[in-house]
Amino acid sequence: MTFSLLAYDAASEKWGGAAATGNLCVGGWVLRGRIDAGLSASQGHAPSTLWGDRVLDRMQSGDTASAAVATVTGEDGGRDWRQLAALDQHGGTGTFTGRSNGRFRGHLTGPSAVASGNILSGVAV
Repeated sequence: MTFSLLAYDAASEKWGGAAATGNLCVGGWVLRGRIDAGLSASQGHAPSTLWGDRVLDRMQSGDTASAAVATVTGEDGGRDWRQLAALDQHGGTGTFTGRSNGRFRGHLTGPSAVASGNILSGVAV
């Protein structure tokens, strides 16, 4: 089980991210951020951790979060086992959840916020 939250508050210009995982020490690999790109949360089977940096590279180069996530996940033949969420500098979101992440998995987006989870205990989570 892993879930992550990414958010940006335009009024205070503050960024935030949080992650929780059922595997010891894995949570430290989930979140990434760069002041000139945005935030990312990558989870699932390895090398999902590499997705976090790659999506930030794309956003730093000018891609929206949605376009960056589509590019990074589209190139990976193992994407069905991984999950990626991104939040760009303008509050745009991008998400991908592979079909093999567990029975209960998914993501939700809102203005300047994204939540994602895989291998969850149920729909309510």
